[in-house]
Amino acid sequence: MKLKLKNRTKPKLHGQPTNETNSNWNSWTDGVCSRTCGGGVVKSTRTCVDRSNKGCLGNKVKYTSCNTQDCPDDTDFRSIQCADFNQKPIKDVYYEWVPYLGDDADRCALVCSAVNGTLRQTMKDKVVDGTPCNAHGTEVCVDGTCKSVGCDRVLGSSKVEDACRICGGAGKHCKTVKKSVETTKLKNGYNDFLVIPRGATNILVKNRKDSENHF
Repeated sequence: MKLKLKNRTKPKLHGQPTNETNSNWNSWTDGVCSRTCGGGVVKSTRTCVDRSNKGCLGNKVKYTSCNTQDCPDDTDFRSIQCADFNQKPIKDVYYEWVPYLGDDADRCALVCSAVNGTLRQTMKDKVVDGTPCNAHGTEVCVDGTCKSVGCDRVLGSSKVEDACRICGGAGKHCKTVKKSVETTKLKNGYNDFLVIPRGATNILVKNRKDSENHF
């Protein structure tokens, strides 16, 4: 299932900052959420209407998290944006595009590589707001810049996962399990010797003695 990049329904906002008490501004105007799920960003703007030529205090633009619920599948959001260019030929040639995340790539630009080729292209100067800056980090792109988010996918949040992989938890909802396996009945090649249950975290498997076996 392909996820849409924009949502025209009113998004659920998270972590919205308090408006400054300043009558020289008009009210905030909200845009649309950049994502339908997985942690989008909505841009809000306001206009200074001060007639005293003193200007207005505060910012005219703010960004708020929205649609932070999990997506129904694990399709990579940056991959979706690259794939949108599969049907757009370059010099009459169609390519299948995937994200390029090399060390030399701008993390908030949409840089894509052609599958089975060496062609690399910057498709857009900025990815869609809410796109993760990298595969395993805790930052998302907002207006072309990496911004910190918590495990709850809210901008500026300090929430982190505990040892049980619970966002904002205290590490009290899981238990430590240790197990030793000793066997001499091994055949050549790979051998199954341990089943790790679904949901297990912080897994450490090691040889207790010197061995020529490899995990």
